[in-house]
Amino acid sequence: MNVSFGTFITNLFFSGILLFTIGLFFKRQKNIDKISLKIFVVCTVLSMLRMVFPVEFFFSYTIGIPIILPKIHSFLETSIYRQSITVIEILIILWFGTALFKGAFTIHKYIQLRRILSKIPETHSKEVDDILSEMNIQKNKVRILTIDVSFPCIVGFINPTILLPNANLSKSELTYILKHELNHYIHHDLWFKAFGELISIIYWWNPIQSILKKQINFITEINNDHILTKYMNERQKLQYLKCMILIAKNNTNIESNFSLSYAEHDTTLLKQRFFYILNNHSNKMNGRKLAFVVLVLFLVSYLFTFEPKYEIPETYRPYTDLSEYETFTKDGQLYMIKDGKLINCREEIETRYIITKCSKKEGDLYANKKNN
Repeated sequence: MNVSFGTFITNLFFSGILLFTIGLFFKRQKNIDKISLKIFVVCTVLSMLRMVFPVEFFFSYTIGIPIILPKIHSFLETSIYRQSITVIEILIILWFGTALFKGAFTIHKYIQLRRILSKIPETHSKEVDDILSEMNIQKNKVRILTIDVSFPCIVGFINPTILLPNANLSKSELTYILKHELNHYIHHDLWFKAFGELISIIYWWNPIQSILKKQINFITEINNDHILTKYMNERQKLQYLKCMILIAKNNTNIESNFSLSYAEHDTTLLKQRFFYILNNHSNKMNGRKLAFVVLVLFLVSYLFTFEPKYEIPETYRPYTDLSEYETFTKDGQLYMIKDGKLINCREEIETRYIITKCSKKEGDLYANKKNN
């Protein structure tokens, strides 16, 4: 495997196409009911893997691009500050430095939040205990707190905490909210979101990562709604949606990197969730065509690598006119007899030409003639 300027360009191109293809399909409301969530998960995971592994394999075919890429590559290789460092080296330092800072800052915020929540006493009630028992979750695995927040959400990865708003929730509303958040815990949705957040931190400069984060939110919420509502009757579904609207109205939060909410303050996502629930989506293995297209794009993306193609200027020409001299090879070097003297061909050529390519084989010397 090899990593180069070309592999990163190829990675940006194909990962963008993959995410754009998936996003375009789900942009149309009617398509939501035609595809299995499992298919959508597979497609999104393939897109994530393409972003994570910008590599070239031994079987990859190099495609030379003579426009734009050579100029970009030449600029990146430009030496600055007394020719001690190149532009690309500065950008790499900036890239990883910013990623480390963002990662450290995110971890710091998470630890700080966990410390604050650990000082708040848990919420104990018969309703909460009954829901935990119904879902076969031990009380010591999940902490449930009632605090002054505008929306319910689940926070954390190991022994997570569910935050409930300090409001007068009916028994049915409490049941819907808790079951929704507990399902996120059961299906490890926060780990899935954390992986997407990690990619977002590493590729902070890539606008594609924001599309990926939206798709992860879509997957986790739609899948959760499906699990909770697939056995509900129409009246129960309407109650579930009514509760979702109530929470969304009060949800004025800025999206958190390590939480999932019962009702995100995202109008588009809410419309998609409503459509999905009301149309009795069966979650069958539909969407094979989309999966096939994404899989083919994923595999094909590793068959090719885009590299800058440089054309040899016309002023450069092969220097092979040694026929008038007697030439021979000695110690792997090409020599000739000129005016009765033994002369190393490379030394002779370097006095009159600027060498651009040189090897030990006769006829494989390329030079640009000097201006005397």
